[in-house]
Amino acid sequence: MLSVVITVLKGKVEEIDLPTQVDVIVSEWMGYFLLFENMVNSVLYARDKWLVCSFLVILPTLVLYIMK
Repeated sequence: MLSVVITVLKGKVEEIDLPTQVDVIVSEWMGYFLLFENMVNSVLYARDKWLVCSFLVILPTLVLYIMK
């Protein structure tokens, strides 16, 4: 039987201290208009520091239309 514990932490991933690695990290990292607030480096930092060895990074599908 699996035990389910969900802990929500707010803050910069580079400043958070956890006692152990985690199974899942959920983050909104694309920023607004998909161009600003590039958080890819923070997501990769979190992946390398906090996720257990069997990790999977799921990227969203993106379609961007620009009209003139």
